[in-house]
Amino acid sequence: MAGIGLPLCTHGEVTNPDVDIFDREAVFIDTVLDPLRRRLPDLRIVMEHITTEEGVAYAATGGDNLAATITTHHLIINRNHILAGGIRPHYYCLPVAKREEHRLALRTAAVSGDPTFFLGTDSAPHPDHLKEHPCGCAGCFTATNTMSILAHVFEDEGALDRLEGFTSLHGAAFYGLTWLAMRPASMATRLIVSTAAEAAWEAYENTDAVVERYRSQTISLGYYGDSLVNSVADIAACIVGFLLAWRLPPATSS
Repeated sequence: MAGIGLPLCTHGEVTNPDVDIFDREAVFIDTVLDPLRRRLPDLRIVMEHITTEEGVAYAATGGDNLAATITTHHLIINRNHILAGGIRPHYYCLPVAKREEHRLALRTAAVSGDPTFFLGTDSAPHPDHLKEHPCGCAGCFTATNTMSILAHVFEDEGALDRLEGFTSLHGAAFYGLTWLAMRPASMATRLIVSTAAEAAWEAYENTDAVVERYRSQTISLGYYGDSLVNSVADIAACIVGFLLAWRLPPATSS
């Protein structure tokens, strides 16, 4: 996998029954993941749905070959939501939600704009009778409302402009999807396609349907869409960013 650049996607927890369920991610990092990366430094790895501040810290300092996904539900619940005041099985998921400080660390990472972190919903639908069961299924079903929840989270943190990167861009960049699709194209063609995609998005996000949906889901009743100046500036920023990425030398990582 390291030789051909194929990423290893791992749900990073040890399964040793002697390790507390709330510590399994941190132990995995120390005993499995870090030794593996030292042995195979060129192996690209995605830490799927991290849940701890240890996971955030490790991913943030892991260099270009390491990334981490964060689920929607781990940004809004901690273990008290599952256990305090009665057991709530619909919040039970694996990896299990941790303490509040871990949730806050995940939230900070998600809204930071750091391309190391991107969305991995891990949405898991189960019938009520299998969730509300003596041995209930693990998983939170968020597929139908993930974007509205994330809009709340990012708006609360004053980072709504970074939502697109977290949900749509960082993961695609890590997996090299744009590079694979556009590798045969000339630079001029790539610029045209990139600008057209940005312009199409600006038009779509300001349609009445999207604006009304956003207002109704986030209770942002004063939002009426972006101004023309804002949309044109976003397109111009896309072009400038493309040209800078083309002309500037690649950054080196230590």
